[in-house]
Amino acid sequence: MAAPAPAPPPPPTSLQDLPEDILHNILRRIPCGIDRSRMSQVCRAWRDAMRYHRRRLGHLLPWSPALPRLLLPAPFSVRFLASSARVACVLSACRVHHYLAIAPPGSRCFGSHDGGWLFIETHRPRSHKAIHVRGHFVRGFPRELQRRTDPYIHRMAILAAALSTRPDEPNYVGAAIVRSWQHPPACHALAVPPYRRCIALWRRGWRRAYDPVPLGHDAAALDAEDVLYHDAVGAFLFLTQGEHIRECTPVLLPDNKLTARWDTILFFCPAGRVYDQYVRARYLVVSRGELLMVVRFTPQPNQPTSKFKVFRVVGRNTMVPDAYADAFPVAQYPLA
Repeated sequence: MAAPAPAPPPPPTSLQDLPEDILHNILRRIPCGIDRSRMSQVCRAWRDAMRYHRRRLGHLLPWSPALPRLLLPAPFSVRFLASSARVACVLSACRVHHYLAIAPPGSRCFGSHDGGWLFIETHRPRSHKAIHVRGHFVRGFPRELQRRTDPYIHRMAILAAALSTRPDEPNYVGAAIVRSWQHPPACHALAVPPYRRCIALWRRGWRRAYDPVPLGHDAAALDAEDVLYHDAVGAFLFLTQGEHIRECTPVLLPDNKLTARWDTILFFCPAGRVYDQYVRARYLVVSRGELLMVVRFTPQPNQPTSKFKVFRVVGRNTMVPDAYADAFPVAQYPLA
């Protein structure tokens, strides 16, 4: 005769009696840190349970790294049907977190830095700055560019930017892909196009950036598509439309001056790479210390994104697709 099945455990009488694995599973279904915080504010029993387990275990369970915030501009203000400064959080099913905002409305974001810093351009007046999304600190970036090829001062619009350290650090270096232009003299026509794509470097406190590309290497700047600062090598990496990666190592000089060393560390395959869809954009990312290239595709120009491909470096001169090169493994975030 089979032994009788053991009696089920008594049901928990409060949230504090829930097993740790159940609490962990609940948290896994709330990937947005803001939603978790609000949940603890609304439900006192949940807050007490979390405090009890953190005090007893130090932390709930072995915990996966928090997913980074992915914010999208809200399409309009509900009250006035106008451009909104609010942002929608992808991890929160595109809900609008009302205390997070990009001010003024209509600002263009061209980069970010760890720790809650966003790089934005405002139009009235035109300026580039880093804004801390929680502390609302502001650090200004240059608006003008000094080029090596002519004596004129150029205005610039930053398309993509990266910093060596946080923008509130005293010795940070900034690098950017910019579109520059100068106003022609009253009686003269410009011999070059009025808008020119180039690269800019600057140090904190500079009012004017400078173009560090050596003479004769303008092509490196004309097709630059993304920039990233790689801590492991202490250099800025520029990804070109031809999928070359050029390394720019900043060299700090006395009297708050700056120079740079250039090197090409990766070439696109000489035979060329053929994609089955239109390439909308290319990005550089670092995952677990490894440099990756992400390519975004659309079926046709000006259509929604259809897919992404990730490429990893397997040799100094080759990048290959990598389906598993992710900093946040999908298996650890099943509901994100």
